[in-house]
Amino acid sequence: MGVVEETAKFLLQWASYGVVAVPVCDGDTRPITKIASHKNRATREKNRISAIVDRQKLNEVTSRLNSDGLTAEERAAATTEKKRLEMKIKRAETQSTNPVPLQFPTLLEAELERINAHNPIGEYGGYVDRVKTAEFQADGRLAVSFLSPESKAKVQLECPSGYPIFEGVNDLRTRCLVDVMIGCDVSPGGISGVGPEKVWSKLQEIRKSGCSNVDMYNLIAQSTNLR
Repeated sequence: MGVVEETAKFLLQWASYGVVAVPVCDGDTRPITKIASHKNRATREKNRISAIVDRQKLNEVTSRLNSDGLTAEERAAATTEKKRLEMKIKRAETQSTNPVPLQFPTLLEAELERINAHNPIGEYGGYVDRVKTAEFQADGRLAVSFLSPESKAKVQLECPSGYPIFEGVNDLRTRCLVDVMIGCDVSPGGISGVGPEKVWSKLQEIRKSGCSNVDMYNLIAQSTNLR
């Protein structure tokens, strides 16, 4: 059973307990510079290479076992080494592949439809909602979805402690743009030639004009040639 089927089965199980499960996936516009993505890719490649090297070692050990010149002690040691290498290779080959397909949200939705997960289940009436896809990453959408209307209004009006550059920037999309420009985990070091001081000055200028959040995003993007 693949990762899509396993995920659908997991969500359906929670729905059977009366839970309304809302699956949220990362968007397809997720930054390719995200450090975690590169790290995962590098780990998979490292495991792929490790499996190739260990398979060569396994072939050598197997050849030794097929020869007649080993003592009982040497044969026992080679047999143990062969089992160790086989397990190591299997583990590395498994970890060298990305189990999540690029079309995961679409495939998950199709699987949920197939198993009727969108319909109320049993006496508790739980079900799995339609698959939601975030604009960028699922984290932000999940966090906001748990907030009450009062909390949403509050979180958009408050400036995060220690980040005065966000003062008056209530639009999450605009904050993401500022993060990318000045530097964050998906854009280490920020954009060359665009530092906090320049962004701060531009924000101050835009704030004084009294423009909307949408206009603020467009003006910042235009000022740094990002659009």
